[in-house]
Amino acid sequence: MFSTGLISTFVIMMWKVFNLAFCIIFSCVGLHAQITQLELQIVDAESKSPIEGVHLFIENTTIGCFSDQDGLATLQIPSSVTGDLFITHIAYLTTSYTAKNYRAFSREHSIYLNQNAVELPELTVEAKKDNKWKKRYKKFLQGFLGKDEIAKQCKILNPEVIWFEETDGILHAYALDLIQIENPHLAYKIYYFLNGFEMTKDGSTLYSGRSRFLDISTPDNWDFIHKNRETLYSNSSKRFFKSLISNQLEEDGFKVEMVDYKGGQFHKINDFNRDNHFKGPSQSGKYTVAFDEFLNIYNVNSKAISVSGETMRLSGLEGQRFNANREEKKESVVFNKSQLYKVAPYIILNEHGNVVNSQHVKEYGFWAEQKMAKQLPFDYGNQYSDKIIESISKAEIENSKHDQDAIFQWFYKLLYGTDNKQKTAILDEMKNNWSDSFTPPLIELIRLSNDQLLVNQINSLLQERFEQSHVVFYDWVQWLWQKDINNEDFYFKFKSELYKNIDPVFYSYFKNRKEQSIIRLDEVLWGGVKQDGIPPLRMPKLLSVDEASYLNDSDIVFGFYINGIAKAYPKRILAWHEFFTDDFDGIKIAGVYCTLCGTVIAYNMIHNNTFHDLGTSGFLYRSNKLMYDKATQSLWSTIEGKPVIGPLTGKGIELESYSLVTTDWKSWKSLHPDTKVLSLETGHNRDYDEGAAYRSYFATDELMFPVINIDTRLNNKDEVIVVRQGNYKQDPIAISIDYLQRKKWHQDKIGELNFIVLSDNSGAARAYHSNNIRFKSFKKNILTDESGGQWKVEEEYLIAPTGKTLARLPSHNIFWFAWYNTYPNTRLIK
Repeated sequence: MFSTGLISTFVIMMWKVFNLAFCIIFSCVGLHAQITQLELQIVDAESKSPIEGVHLFIENTTIGCFSDQDGLATLQIPSSVTGDLFITHIAYLTTSYTAKNYRAFSREHSIYLNQNAVELPELTVEAKKDNKWKKRYKKFLQGFLGKDEIAKQCKILNPEVIWFEETDGILHAYALDLIQIENPHLAYKIYYFLNGFEMTKDGSTLYSGRSRFLDISTPDNWDFIHKNRETLYSNSSKRFFKSLISNQLEEDGFKVEMVDYKGGQFHKINDFNRDNHFKGPSQSGKYTVAFDEFLNIYNVNSKAISVSGETMRLSGLEGQRFNANREEKKESVVFNKSQLYKVAPYIILNEHGNVVNSQHVKEYGFWAEQKMAKQLPFDYGNQYSDKIIESISKAEIENSKHDQDAIFQWFYKLLYGTDNKQKTAILDEMKNNWSDSFTPPLIELIRLSNDQLLVNQINSLLQERFEQSHVVFYDWVQWLWQKDINNEDFYFKFKSELYKNIDPVFYSYFKNRKEQSIIRLDEVLWGGVKQDGIPPLRMPKLLSVDEASYLNDSDIVFGFYINGIAKAYPKRILAWHEFFTDDFDGIKIAGVYCTLCGTVIAYNMIHNNTFHDLGTSGFLYRSNKLMYDKATQSLWSTIEGKPVIGPLTGKGIELESYSLVTTDWKSWKSLHPDTKVLSLETGHNRDYDEGAAYRSYFATDELMFPVINIDTRLNNKDEVIVVRQGNYKQDPIAISIDYLQRKKWHQDKIGELNFIVLSDNSGAARAYHSNNIRFKSFKKNILTDESGGQWKVEEEYLIAPTGKTLARLPSHNIFWFAWYNTYPNTRLIK
């Protein structure tokens, strides 16, 4: 167990290690695009395993994210942002990269982190806060956050990560992890990397670090929060520099003087002449400000009731040069006053008024007194989409010659932007340059955006444009599907960007696949899970009839008889997994259970000697699950067994399907005493009782997801049997299971294919070829033809007295609404 003194030394040592990575200077050169997208995987350097929960952020901005369970993280960084990228986790050494370095990263770049040597559990045991720590913490809060009412509203959520050392009356603070600050006045959660903190006896404070700002405003408090932020912004150095760039200093209320500092006071040299000291933009879009001594800046639009006269503490190069003292002086001022000093020859600015070389610029006076409680992110007020908006003309949109990438940037900013003014400006541009193709991605944002203010604005825009009153996503999509609207390239790109935030593999489903799609993209709905998020059963454990004691005779099973092998998959298990793979003596089967559609379909995963390893995509088409293949990430229709989006589309691929039957366990095992049946040992912990899965969904006729068509000849979830053979797509037929249970048999044809469907006492329905034979009755499992011949009914065949056979046809049960939405020209027998 550590002693208190040893812990203090150890913490300081580890804080130094924690900061060591920031001393590295990277020199790689990267190309700057309008937006740089980083797709990173964060990996343990020793074990090579992915690290979850790593915080990545661009210093002092709202740009940041956490790595997921696979160590994956994605950042979108505008080219005008030049701050360092920080990568930090409490268990690993923090790493940073300069903009030149991270913009040169390759696609899917890996970052390897080295573990800390700190034993965190031991530190936690010793982290008891005594009175001395509490007093130091109170002093730290005043120096770090400030003393005013705004600062008092702020709360540090994890004070346990902060440690102190006090020598000769100077208080030093260290943090083993990012300090988490909640600021309700500005509605930001701030993750702060403390680079250094020092407070002297007289209360003078110096601290430095990097922040990531997370916007936590809501529609209910937006007006209040926006006013607070704008008030701070109007008094900030960034606002001053923006006015300097736009040559509106006087109009914006700034008065600037050239001053020097002697004898502890500032003395005016002359007025600031913009033309003499300001230049730009350069070819790189940067501006420079050069001046001797100091700049004195008054904000005449901001009166100060009182200001403590400079707790001005000149240090470093300027302190040596001006021989400044540290005595506090009192003075009364009318307006807020600040001073600027530069170590480098120039202050370098970007187009938004951000100081590019901030490490060489020092602020004093009013600006210096703005502690963490009054900080705005580096990118506040930046309108990154200005050029994008200007690059698209109404004529270009109307003539379908518009820049797809530029329109994508509109939606990109609506998705990731934090500036509500910017989002409003983008929606205004859309309104003024309207194309109906904007509608589908806007509706997608209604469903998934957590920005309620944006959602309200989109609803208003669409309501006005189309004279509709919808506000709910599902109402909008059902309305949308009745309209003929093109899905453009930018929509495919945006959809991939939108859903990769849920699962990174979703990115490949849609990106650049407009020409590889045969279904409407707006009808592809996310089902609420990740890829294989409903865990599939791949080659699961099977039991004999005698071993399957958990099953009741009345339990529903899906019976397969393929290649002479009988296997049963109970509904009570399969409903939790919705997909399985199995081998029937060389025939590799994918059993796809769409619970929403009430159907199980058996597909051979080998087509033309190519094995397609299938799974559950996480998306739906007309409330029917879409599969995916692992090799190309193409999306496949479950009902049709073919690719519908992706590189395999249009290649003539359609998987062979097999017969199966929905029946009860008693009936199946009596027909197939040698059957194998699925074990409860699936590797997953689920409630496998009969009816436990999807109980509420199966209990009503209501649908969970919208569909394009409803046909009221049957209830939505009434079961029908469909035959999948011959010309069935051009001449589809569906036969009501209720009808078959009453009549027991039905004979019909699909094109030139003659068939018969039989229903046994359990309600199980099977379809067979009938060729040119006509039947007249089916009683007690005996099928009689018109000549009096009695046929024996087997699983695979109908067998005549002469030994002639009629083979089984691929068929399966399905809810009526699901089949009708794929084949609306279906003939219904009921």
